[in-house]
Amino acid sequence: MPAPRFRTPLYYTFVRHPIYLGFIITFWAAPTMTVGHLVFAAYIFLSILLEERDLVDMFGDDYRRNKKRVSATRRMKSLRCHPPRCFSCLSTKCAKL
Repeated sequence: MPAPRFRTPLYYTFVRHPIYLGFIITFWAAPTMTVGHLVFAAYIFLSILLEERDLVDMFGDDYRRNKKRVSATRRMKSLRCHPPRCFSCLSTKCAKL
């Protein structure tokens, strides 16, 4: 079996954990915050920490470079590096990322 190759398809170029981000938004957007919602949100953040440790072990420097370039659960760098209405930073090839 060939060694796994590190890739960043579609949403993974904007956030490292798009599925977790979707769960976080869903639970924090609920009209009433229950203890269950809070515990599940804490579980997700803990899962991110553990998963990233495993990904660094598996992919090494490729994943470390991705961590520096892409936020875990939000993407704000692309909105700050160029003037408004410029979407060139949404590209992974932007020199300012």
